[in-house]
Amino acid sequence: MSICPYAKVECVHCKEDEEVLYKNIIDNLNLQTGKHYRIVEATKKLILARWKEGFRYPDFVKVHENMTKAWTNTEQEIYLRPVTLYCASKFEGYLNYKNGNGNSIKIKETKLYDKMVEAAKGNKHLSKIEMGDELFDYAYSWLTQRKTTWPKFCHDIINNIPIEEVVEQVDFKTLSAGG
Repeated sequence: MSICPYAKVECVHCKEDEEVLYKNIIDNLNLQTGKHYRIVEATKKLILARWKEGFRYPDFVKVHENMTKAWTNTEQEIYLRPVTLYCASKFEGYLNYKNGNGNSIKIKETKLYDKMVEAAKGNKHLSKIEMGDELFDYAYSWLTQRKTTWPKFCHDIINNIPIEEVVEQVDFKTLSAGG
């Protein structure tokens, strides 16, 4: 018996343990997300590519934990899937993703929210041209999660109405039209 370079466990055949590694990673993803992904060639290629970059099983588990906490019950929940989570350009970011009190994500959101309030006070339209991609995407997501519209948000900010009182249904035509 030898230590398998893929699974870091004792094994007789490395190829068999490579399959065990894929199974363990996908089983963990399914357990954390409540999904039912299967082990397909495209997923194997993504896992193996991250493995060759030096990431190991605990890294995959941490990515699953981080992004499940961040995306469950949000519009991003649909991205809790192997093709997104194991993407070369995103994996390390997901591994180091922090969400909670006092972290970089919260600080970034606060800055974007402040810019959103500035735009509302300036009576700017909700459009990528006027707000920029990052702020527009944040504002759209924020408004959608709170089931409100851009005009209603602007009205409430200008009139100093507490944001907790914003309960209007989302008007997607208004949002997409920049109203």
